[in-house]
Amino acid sequence: IAQLQRLDDFIAIQKKHYSILKNELASISEITFRRVPDTGVENYSFLSFFLPTEEVARKTHKTLLSEGVDGCFYWYDNNWHYHRKWGHLKNLRSLAPLSEDVRTAIQSRNNADYSSADHWMGRTISCLIKLSWTEAEVAQRAEAMARVIKATIASV
Repeated sequence: IAQLQRLDDFIAIQKKHYSILKNELASISEITFRRVPDTGVENYSFLSFFLPTEEVARKTHKTLLSEGVDGCFYWYDNNWHYHRKWGHLKNLRSLAPLSEDVRTAIQSRNNADYSSADHWMGRTISCLIKLSWTEAEVAQRAEAMARVIKATIASV
């Protein structure tokens, strides 16, 4: 029971941090957020949002990093988390032998159309929500993120 209470405490902290960030970013009309189905549950460990274009998302991500806003990810170009950079799998390269079933399954997806997913992922930035942040750090982070995003949108 104590472990469950501790988990609930962690979730409450992440929810509070998530809400501060989301509320600040929601003031930027060009940002949209993913929708959780009525029967779904929000995951407060990441805040994911969509920018108007892939160009804006890429530039925003680079600027966030250069401005010291860590923990923001652009999965679209990430070689482990999104299909576009899975050359090692698409070319059947692995540290261990791949079974014939796996090889066949991978090859059957090589020419699949992911344009719908690319449309969304190319515009998405996800930000890690840390338990260790103070409320003041979260507020500073929210302000920095909003400043960078607004400046990037204005410059593109």
